[in-house]
Amino acid sequence: MPRYEWEVPPEELRERGPLCNIEISVPQVMIDLLAESDQPIPDSIPGPALIDTGASISAVDMAVLEALQINQVDVIELATPSNPQAIGPGFPARFIFRDKVIELSIVLGADLRPFNAIAIIGRDILSNCLLIYFGTRERVLLSY
Repeated sequence: MPRYEWEVPPEELRERGPLCNIEISVPQVMIDLLAESDQPIPDSIPGPALIDTGASISAVDMAVLEALQINQVDVIELATPSNPQAIGPGFPARFIFRDKVIELSIVLGADLRPFNAIAIIGRDILSNCLLIYFGTRERVLLSY
């Protein structure tokens, strides 16, 4: 089981939460369609992702989705602390960790600038992982 472990200062864990570096890419089906029609495939976009055990679904910043030219495919119903009956745009996306690619048929498109992140890793991914949040040792471990 591959593991991704990193050091995070306790004040950063408390103020921002655990962040890890990932890349966001167009989904494989879009890569295949673009390749078949000899169109350029957009480069993946690297950046920090916030690990959020409170998020039922992963999210990608709208600016990243727009840069990758990924079209909305659905509307997602979700609940937030401030709005128990919210809706948001749904997009397919591909999360690339160091040695793992995760295809997601749907992620929430959202403005993640306030979190200084390009993505949120939610329970749709975390439910298949081992996450250790070891604050007193200033370590986070994600194994998948």
